[in-house]
Amino acid sequence: MKQRLNENDERKESELLVFIKAKDLSAYILLISGKSPVKYRYSLLNPLINSSLEIIELLYEANELELKDIRRLELIRKARAILKTIDFLSSIAKD
Repeated sequence: MKQRLNENDERKESELLVFIKAKDLSAYILLISGKSPVKYRYSLLNPLINSSLEIIELLYEANELELKDIRRLELIRKARAILKTIDFLSSIAKD
């Protein structure tokens, strides 16, 4: 357990918290997708998985741009919109 905590501490030092949380979200969605009923895997879970991975991609792309670049803000807004979509889809899947 202590080793796992040390790994998390190292991860936090080298990455921004938003990247860590986005990766944790993707890992969680991938985990629950394996346990979900087959009839929902393609209709609800594939969009959830794709969206969670797209958020990570957008965040990394935005991080590569300069702070004053307008495209950076657009990428962050797009990531937030996708996150809201994930929230909506996950609430449907939960019900």
